[in-house]
Amino acid sequence: MVEHAAKLGLAAAFLAAVTATSGASAAATPRNVPCGLFESGAQLYFHHCGTTTVVLSVDRTPPSPDSRLCVQPGAVVELGNRDDVVRVAYLGTDCASAGRRP
Repeated sequence: MVEHAAKLGLAAAFLAAVTATSGASAAATPRNVPCGLFESGAQLYFHHCGTTTVVLSVDRTPPSPDSRLCVQPGAVVELGNRDDVVRVAYLGTDCASAGRRP
């Protein structure tokens, strides 16, 4: 569980850095929803505060399937139960590589 928490912490720091350098204005971000990776109850979410669409890879514990998500600017996506999500990684901005378009 400590390794799991460390991986999520690193992913959160990385995703926060990606969103912080994107140039999004604070005025466009809802006050009660932080940018990047965050938890609410038992669920894990990602709020994309950047200005470009991004692709995220979400690795989960079996039997839950891994996924790639195309996330539009301003979107808040539910990644799943925090105990099932092992790793979240930024893959770039090419949504065609995610297998689906925004």
